[in-house]
Amino acid sequence: MDGVPNAYELNLVSDDVTIWYTITSHEGAEVITVQVVRPNL
Repeated sequence: MDGVPNAYELNLVSDDVTIWYTITSHEGAEVITVQVVRPNL
């Protein structure tokens, strides 16, 4: 799978998954939103 547009990719090798997430600001705080979690095949 290609990544998610405008998202960061985090590959967790020990858990054999890849997570795509976005970061936004809301009321002075950083908010991390997980978009997709997929097993590494």
